[in-house]
Amino acid sequence: MTQLFQILDADYIYDNQNNPVVRLFGRDELGNSVCCLVPNFKPYFYIKISGNLAEISQEIKNKFSEYVSDIEIVERYEPIGYQTSKKKMLKLIIKDPKTVPVIRDEIKKMNRVQEIYETDILFRNRFLIDNEIGGMQWVQANAIVDCGLRNADPPCPNPKSEIRNPKSEYTFIANKLEKCNILKNSLLKYLAFDIECLL
Repeated sequence: MTQLFQILDADYIYDNQNNPVVRLFGRDELGNSVCCLVPNFKPYFYIKISGNLAEISQEIKNKFSEYVSDIEIVERYEPIGYQTSKKKMLKLIIKDPKTVPVIRDEIKKMNRVQEIYETDILFRNRFLIDNEIGGMQWVQANAIVDCGLRNADPPCPNPKSEIRNPKSEYTFIANKLEKCNILKNSLLKYLAFDIECLL
């Protein structure tokens, strides 16, 4: 089943196994509020290393096994200055977004770690960037589990209470999102801007 909706906000919560679950809030074409739950996305960042990448990768896995889900050797452009070629780096995939600052600070102290990149990108923003989704973007979601209408008893697998009842009219779990080229807005009820300034 597919569900079309316009994204208004995003955050994340945890399932019963303490895995992060991205929540996308929005409205469908009829103006109904939608909560799209997207599991199986993990936070990550990059490490520039001097020396044997496989050896250091194993050292990090052993030392930080409670934080690290996986480590990949990848090629990326350094995000500082003008770069003409990609460099090999370690991509650390972390279990919990909240532990990224903890593991970052510890890894910075390790020998042969030259630089750490992209640890300051918020988890929800990382998800949106990786899926090339912007704010107010219309998306088509592949809904794999229909959690039902608000106040119903949804069949979501092992949901925590905040996943079961996120105060939206329609909730579902999706495994795939695709951008849609729709320019109109959904039937918005409220639109607010929070502007903070010093005089």
